[in-house]
Amino acid sequence: VVSTVLCVAAVVSGVRLLRSWRALPATPVGELVAGVLAVGWGVATSAYLGGHPAELVIGLCWVAAAVCACDDRALLAGLLLGVGTGFETWAVLGVPVLLLAGGWRPFVRSVTAMLAVTAAAYVPFVVAGPFRMGDYRWPVAPHSLPAALGMGPGFGWSGRVVQSALVVVAGAAVVVLSRRAGRSGSAAWLAPVAITLAKLAADPGPRDYYWLPVQLACLIGLASEPLGTPVAAAGVLTLVVSVVAPLQH
Repeated sequence: VVSTVLCVAAVVSGVRLLRSWRALPATPVGELVAGVLAVGWGVATSAYLGGHPAELVIGLCWVAAAVCACDDRALLAGLLLGVGTGFETWAVLGVPVLLLAGGWRPFVRSVTAMLAVTAAAYVPFVVAGPFRMGDYRWPVAPHSLPAALGMGPGFGWSGRVVQSALVVVAGAAVVVLSRRAGRSGSAAWLAPVAITLAKLAADPGPRDYYWLPVQLACLIGLASEPLGTPVAAAGVLTLVVSVVAPLQH
C-alpha cells in the first residue's frame, strides 16, 4: 500500500513539475486521471510486486533532470542522474537529457556532477573489495536482438557498452530534434521514453519492469501536452503498448 501511494505521488509530482516549468496552469483533473491510470493499469502496484521500484525512481530522476537542464540548473540535473545510478547502474543512460542544458559548458558540468555522485556510490565497494561486478554476464533470450545478431549465450559488459552507445544516440537524437522543433518541454518526457524503448529493443533479456520508466514518463507527459497533437497521440500509443503484455512482446 505504501509503495503504491508513493508511486502515485511520483506520477503526480512529475506532472506538477513539468507543467509548472512549462508555465501551464495546475490541472487537478489531469493529476487525478494520471493517478487513477497509474493504479488501474498496475503501474503503481507492479513496481512493488515486481521487486523493482527503482525503475520508477530512475524515470522520475530523468524527467526532473531534463527540466533542471532546460532551466539552466545543469549541476542539479547531473546530481539527479547520479542519484538514479545509485539505484540502478543503467540510469546513466539518461545522459542525453543533459543536452537540454543548451550548451557544452553546462553539459560538461552536469556530466561531471553525475559521474561524481556515481563514483561516490560505487567506489567504496571497489575499494573494500572483492569487486566482481565486471564479471557478470546476462543470459540472452531467444527472441532478443542480441540473439538475432548471434551474440550469446552470455552477454557481457562489452555488449552493454555497445548497447549503451545505441541507446544514448537514440536519446540524443530525440533531444536534438525536439529542440530544433522548439519542443524542449516535450523532450523532457519524450527523451526518457525513447531511451527506455531503445534499451528494451537492444536488451539481451527484456523484463516487464523495464517498461516502468516508459509508463511513468508517458503519464507525466500526456498530462502536460495539448490533446490532439501528434506528440500526444504518440504518447497514448506508447502508453497502451507499455501496459499490454502481448503488445510489449
